[in-house]
Amino acid sequence: MSYPRIAFLTALVTVIAASASVEAQREIPGFSQRNQAGVRLGVWAGQGDDAPERGDLFVDGEATGTFETSISSSAFYFEAFYGHQLGSGFMGEVSLGMVNRGSVTLQEGSAQDIGNMMVYGLQISTKYYPDFLKGGSIFPYLQAGGGVYIGHRTVQFTNAGFSYSNWEEETGFTANYVVGAGADISLATNIGMDITAKYVPIKFSKALVTIKDFSTVTVTVGVKYLIDPK
Repeated sequence: MSYPRIAFLTALVTVIAASASVEAQREIPGFSQRNQAGVRLGVWAGQGDDAPERGDLFVDGEATGTFETSISSSAFYFEAFYGHQLGSGFMGEVSLGMVNRGSVTLQEGSAQDIGNMMVYGLQISTKYYPDFLKGGSIFPYLQAGGGVYIGHRTVQFTNAGFSYSNWEEETGFTANYVVGAGADISLATNIGMDITAKYVPIKFSKALVTIKDFSTVTVTVGVKYLIDPK
């Protein structure tokens, strides 16, 4: 079992253990009864294929140049989200995330393109807050849903001028499920934070920088504003 998956399971066990050990105290109005909006920052721990550091660039089956990458298995991850309470301990959530996997340089003779390998995801999921896990100001939850994901190899810089380039920007598209777990923590009447771990399988039908599998485990810490549904 890989380290990110061990971290994912450890986070889940820690959340459950922490909630069970919280002493009874006045409960700030529950997260599952109020709408919320905020941002999350964390780590993208790649579970898919590793990109080669260098290789040949092929166009129509012929090698026309070379490429070099600095794509790492882990990267900084950003996510913005909105959660809407559905009642009975359930909440619907819509989130938009993005990650820069690293830089890509394409070379043919003296012509050079430099860009990044980006992945964007739009997720729609349901969070469930089990009553027996609630304690004090900590609200553990389980999460499941689906998402659509776009992989995009950008070109930020080129010295090819206006001449024809074989290296048009590449884009991949896919849809898949997402599962996770975490805990909301009340900080004040209208302010909270959360700790979340999610597993996201992302496999594009076409290769981007020679790889198709961009699956990941994301571990994030977020801050949110709680909105009274009334």
